Amino acid sequence: MNTRKENMTEEQLQKAWQALFDGQYQLAKQLVSQIDQDNYSTLNLKAYIALEEKDFALARQFLKDYYAQAVSEKNLEEQHIGLHQLAMVEREEEHFQKAYDLIMTEATIITEHFPDDVLKKSVNLYEQGYLQFKLENIHLAEELLQETLNLALQTDDFVNHACAYRGLAEVMLAKGDIKMAKSDAQKALVCFEKAGDTVGVAGLKNLMAQINSQGRSL
Repeated sequence: MNTRKENMTEEQLQKAWQALFDGQYQLAKQLVSQIDQDNYSTLNLKAYIALEEKDFALARQFLKDYYAQAVSEKNLEEQHIGLHQLAMVEREEEHFQKAYDLIMTEATIITEHFPDDVLKKSVNLYEQGYLQFKLENIHLAEELLQETLNLALQTDDFVNHACAYRGLAEVMLAKGDIKMAKSDAQKALVCFEKAGDTVGVAGLKNLMAQINSQGRSL
């Protein structure tokens, strides 16, 4: 591929990711479909779009291709990302135990090969905690998500902060602690807004409505 075409492809890919980030899934799909050659970034993006369309089998296939490429290249960075994204598909399809097993495989790679990467650890730990919440192990979920938050706050990644607060807000709601649920949800909202994550903000407002509704019914 010549340099000019590579630059155009890269520009197209950036636009497609931005469209996804803004919740414009059809535009993202249209942009990524115009890129001839798959790479890690296009496969990941296509998986997100397939997930949005609830086509779990297609999302899983894109990410299996992603992971297989990473294994064949002995690329540990992309292997852990591939496992993380495959777990996301299983979580979205409510296969929580299968998702948790993938996340724990990813955790092994992070511990062995990226021991000092606080962001990787906290993102993985968030999934461990949230999946334990979904598996109805509330006490363990709270411990893991509190640990996630402690790690997340050592990074400057606002989405990471927001996810940890949101996870804790959901745990507090499940425990019936409306005051703490509201506090954590408010902190999550501020972090999503700082990150410019419109999809995250919309999801958080739905959660806050649930918290307020449960608060009124008590």
